[in-house]
Parts: sequence; structure tokens; C-alpha cells
Amino acid sequence: MQPLNIPSGETVFLGAPENPMDPAVIRSIAALVASRPEIVEAHLPQCYIPNAMSAPAQVLVLVFSESVQLEPTLSTIADGISLLLPQATHQDIWPMRLADEMLQAVRGADCRIFESSTAGGAAAYGQPRSTKKWWQFW
Repeated sequence: MQPLNIPSGETVFLGAPENPMDPAVIRSIAALVASRPEIVEAHLPQCYIPNAMSAPAQVLVLVFSESVQLEPTLSTIADGISLLLPQATHQDIWPMRLADEMLQAVRGADCRIFESSTAGGAAAYGQPRSTKKWWQFW
């Protein structure tokens, strides 16, 4: 598995998928991602990069802090995903750092499947996120 490598200045289209993956598969991927404490967030947006992809597809975006080494975790996640998906199915993985300029666009697609508890979000896909505003005390 090679992580998705996007050249600087490349046009990237991101959004919510028209035909998302099976929710059971998404929950399995979210649980796999949640088992890795070095992953801060994970998203499954629809992505299309004209010069890097033949067709739009859901891409697993894994967000890491700046100090984490990516390769061991990417390898573990890729191996785990290969067991979760049907035979001959491919899943692109796009590693990203918290400081990456594309992170806001990824978040804007609203396809988050995991956010670490230290970031104040839900543990995994399917768990309700708090709708309490920062200024609410109740």
C-alpha cells in the first residue's frame, strides 16, 4: 500500500460521497482507526484528484500530530483494512498532519468517522457527538 501522494498545487475535489460505503464497513474502519492512539482524526470523504486518480472514490484521511512517524501506523491500518474490505477492493489512504492546509477542506466535507477523545470528539463512527456549545453550562 502506498499512501496517496498529492503534488503541491494539484486540484483536489472533496465532498460527501453520493453512495457512501456500507455503514458496517465504516464502523469497522472507525474501530480499527480508534485502536491507534497516534491517530488524531479520520475522515472518509469522496475525493477526486484529476492527475492522480482515475475516478472519484472515498479516501480514508488519517490525521496525525506533527511528531508521529507515519509509516508503522499506515502499514498497520492498510493491513487491517485489507481484512475488512471485500477481495479485490482497494482503499486509498491519505495521511495528513494537523497543520496541513487541506485539513479544513477535509473537515468541511463532514465525513469524520473518528476523533480522538483528547480532541473532544466522539470515539468512533456512529457515536453521537456533543451538540453542547462552548458557552453552555448545562
